[in-house]
Amino acid sequence: WVRSLLQWGLAAGVLLRAFSQSLVPTDWPDICIAEEYLSDRQVLCPDIFLVSSLGFNPLYPKANSKVTLILQPSTTLPSETAKLQYIDLYLPGFEPIGNVSIQDSRDRILSVTARNPVIVGQDPLDGYNTELNPTFESFGRWNTLTGRFRLTVRASRSLLKDVDVEVEICCMTLPA
Repeated sequence: WVRSLLQWGLAAGVLLRAFSQSLVPTDWPDICIAEEYLSDRQVLCPDIFLVSSLGFNPLYPKANSKVTLILQPSTTLPSETAKLQYIDLYLPGFEPIGNVSIQDSRDRILSVTARNPVIVGQDPLDGYNTELNPTFESFGRWNTLTGRFRLTVRASRSLLKDVDVEVEICCMTLPA
């Protein structure tokens, strides 16, 4: 009986030691900041959106919904007249609810409204992506042929690094 108890105690000790060692993280180098990976940084650590979120109101199949999009780029994306920035979304199964574009009958025009809150004490005209100072053009284009919805960043504006940008898109029919 004592021998059996010692064997169980020894087994429990070995398991406990193995478990506690597995809680220690592996010391991996951060390849995005380590100097020895500098030449490969663009390949190994491309610019990304740290936050990309879609919300739907209401959220049920075949609902006509307003869509909230929140993005946060890992690098500032400046938009200039010579080089505009675009955000392209592909939403298979969704259907746009909007007017037909005068320029291209394949495009549907959807309204885009800035939804970042105004910081207390700041002039709304100077705030980042506020209703009075939007970052995106006030409409987006949904190409019914390709299924692409395109948002255009206004010239002389930027999507700021590490700052959320929130917009409301009206409207889409959700998939079944």
